[in-house]
Amino acid sequence: MSTSRHLTKEDYWNLRDKYPEDKLNQMVFNYLSENNHNYSKQKSKEKEGEIKFYPSSIGKSDHDIVLQMLGYVGKPIRGEGLMIMENGTSFHNRMEDLFDKMGILIAPELSLKDEELHISGRSDAIIWNYMRDAEEPDGEEIELIDPRGRVIYKGPENYILLVEFKSISENGFDKLRKQKPKDEHEQQLQLYFHLTGITKGIVYYENKNNQKVQEYIVERDDEIIESIVKRIKRLVDLAEKGEVPEPDYDPGDFQGRFSNYLDLAYPNLNPVSFFDLFKEETDETELPF
Repeated sequence: MSTSRHLTKEDYWNLRDKYPEDKLNQMVFNYLSENNHNYSKQKSKEKEGEIKFYPSSIGKSDHDIVLQMLGYVGKPIRGEGLMIMENGTSFHNRMEDLFDKMGILIAPELSLKDEELHISGRSDAIIWNYMRDAEEPDGEEIELIDPRGRVIYKGPENYILLVEFKSISENGFDKLRKQKPKDEHEQQLQLYFHLTGITKGIVYYENKNNQKVQEYIVERDDEIIESIVKRIKRLVDLAEKGEVPEPDYDPGDFQGRFSNYLDLAYPNLNPVSFFDLFKEETDETELPF
């Protein structure tokens, strides 16, 4: 809950120094960007020396994934982008709350761990498998753990589904394929299958402009999983050696435009100090989507 505050003249000028922008939206966006960037740097310090692969990064380039695993903090994410990401989180929470009220939610998220692949993360929602035929034999017994370490499901894998939520723009929504989700989202779900033992799930898209939805059923594909696991092992090996692969994108293509590490991949593009983009700091000041 917000609290009121007494504004003195000193407070006024202190706020003017802190927020020199002349538009409220720019004040908000710059605050969000700076706050998130400082948080990222702090987390990087806390996890220094820890190599970690994030399943949500699977659609990124090899170059950017290795930098992320090594703990480098790239350029600050723009406040506008952070607001968009927050909307996606709200969509996620809204759907989980709805599934819970419907009585089909088994768990809002799962704990995902794999020491060999350096994975420690969380999945999206687990729901009742409404598609299972009554005559279908029980699948393999699995046990699923929530982020607090509690067992939240123990039983046949084909009694449940894994749902991955994605909030996308109208332009992206209109470009979705008829039969399959976006490759990186299918790969993310396949990796979750590998980590949990679940064999079927749904990628559930919402058009953030008008709340239209599109869903895709995804079934376990061992060939895709093998390829994903092989790639992660290769990237983990590079990170452990401290070797960063050459940029596998151009500055003007999709991955380049949205890369958090473009200035590291192409340091001559902008007059930004290469040293400033590293996670190490030399003083109390300063030297991601």
